[in-house]
Formats: sequence, C-alpha cells, structure tokens
Amino acid sequence: SDYLAALALVGRYGYPLVKDTEVSDWRTLHAIVVGSPTVNTISKAVIDAGATQEGVYYVYQDPTYYGTILVIGSDDPKETRKAVKDLFAH
Repeated sequence: SDYLAALALVGRYGYPLVKDTEVSDWRTLHAIVVGSPTVNTISKAVIDAGATQEGVYYVYQDPTYYGTILVIGSDDPKETRKAVKDLFAH
C-alpha cells in the first residue's frame, strides 16, 4: 500500500505512470522510477548496472544510450513513500 501511495503521489503531479513491463529498453529512458528492486524490474536493472546510491535514491546515466534514471526505492516502503513526497515537494 505504501508503494501505491507513492505512485499516486507521482500521478497527482501529472506524470504518466508506466508499468515496467511496458518498457522495452530502460537504458534509453529519462525517468523517475519508484519501487525497490524486489517490486520493480527497472529498479533492479538500474541498481545491478551500478547506479550511484544516496540513501533511498539511486542515479544511473547510461554511457551508450544516454538515458538517465533516478530510482526511488528502499527495502522499507515507508521510506520510499517519504522520499517521493520529499522529491515532489521541491
């Protein structure tokens, strides 16, 4: 329910909500991804590819495809929701 609340918060700001199953190649995206690696396959791919971690935030820039991904994901769903709220408050 905390992940759903985080996604609803993103949707409230008018950003499209895209399922990770709808993404053919995450390396080409410029996107904010919500969800830990256990619930989001893009989060897992980005983190496995060597994203830089700062707390619940992970940042990845692909040198080949030039996509930039910000992952907001923690093992604790409440921390994920808090991070989403903090990010969109600014």
